[in-house]
Amino acid sequence: MKVGGLKEGRLGLGRSSLFGTMALYVTPISESARLPVAALLLLALFSLLFWSVVAALALLLLMLLVIFLYREPTRTIPSSPLGVLSPVDGEVLSVETVTESQLERQAIAVTIKMQRLGPYVVRSPIEGKIMRQSYNASARTYSQWIQTDEQDDLLLNMIATPLSGTLHYRVSAGERIGQGAHCTVLRFGREVQLYLPVTSQLVVKKGDRVLAGEDILATLVH
Repeated sequence: MKVGGLKEGRLGLGRSSLFGTMALYVTPISESARLPVAALLLLALFSLLFWSVVAALALLLLMLLVIFLYREPTRTIPSSPLGVLSPVDGEVLSVETVTESQLERQAIAVTIKMQRLGPYVVRSPIEGKIMRQSYNASARTYSQWIQTDEQDDLLLNMIATPLSGTLHYRVSAGERIGQGAHCTVLRFGREVQLYLPVTSQLVVKKGDRVLAGEDILATLVH
């Protein structure tokens, strides 16, 4: 059952959504993890045949950890063209009206703290055209500017950590991206900040737990 765009049972109850999410959703792994998983599996088989059972077990455990961290849960995209979806799994830290410097405008900022153990998949909050993608090295922040067909501008800031590595986008600037589509993988990311038009109708509040590509944060109003 949905309550205001969020599934009942995730509205600030304080319980961990990590294992609950895994239990409820199929969890294939991200494309970026398939090669490391295959390599670890081959090394484990080689160790089992020619070296040590203990080493083989250690490699298998490492492979399972990579699968867990890089899981990509299947999500059901809601039928809401003007709905702004959560880009990541996590907890809403704040919802406030601010002056957004990159696009130089007033905006509603929704900040979401990512789960430390993933999933790390970042999904597009809305359908539209990628206007610009940039990186601020001093702040370790990746930014993606998306513009809808109705000329609504959304800015997504993804704050990385030293363990995040380099982000690789699936869609380049100038191309279109679908609502809820896989955008990138923010490994061990800290948080994301989504800047919405000030006219947006908010659905979430501080403390709510949200799922990427499935829970609606706000609705664009025209």
